Amino acid sequence: MKNSRNKCSREKAEGARSRYIVQCAMVLTAAMFAVTCKSVTLTDVGELHKGMNAEESKAALPVPPKYEFSLDSIDGNGPFLVDIYLLVSGEYSSKYILAFSDSKLLYWGYPHEFARSRDSLINSIGEQSVKKLNELEDAEKLAREQQDKKKH
Repeated sequence: MKNSRNKCSREKAEGARSRYIVQCAMVLTAAMFAVTCKSVTLTDVGELHKGMNAEESKAALPVPPKYEFSLDSIDGNGPFLVDIYLLVSGEYSSKYILAFSDSKLLYWGYPHEFARSRDSLINSIGEQSVKKLNELEDAEKLAREQQDKKKH
C-alpha cells in the first residue's frame, strides 16, 4: 500500500512539473512575441502629450507606427494624420491610435477611447481610423494568402 501512495505522489509531482514547464514556455513565447513585434508599452505612450508634432511623437516612441495614413475630411475638418501602433502590456495587446491635426497631436488612445469621447470629431476620427485599419489588415491578409498559394 505504501508503494502505491508514493507512486501516486510522484505522478502528481511529475504532472505539476510538466504543467509548470508548459506555462513557462507559454510565457516565454508571449515575451518573445512582444519583443520581436514592433510594439509600444504604456510607459512609452505616457511620454506623449497634446500638441506634440508628429516628429516629436515618433521620436518619443521606440518603434515607427505599424500603419500611417491620412483621413481627408471628417465633419468638414481635416485632413488628419493617423498613426497606428501595437501596444503590448503583459499578455494583452491592442491597436493604439495617434491622431494629428495640423501636424499636432490631437488625441491618442485605444480605439474604444475614441469611441467613448464626448467630442463627436474624436468619435468620427476613431471610427474612420478603425475602418481604414481593417481595410489595410484585410489587404495584408489577402496578399499573404496569395503569396502562400504561389509557394505551394
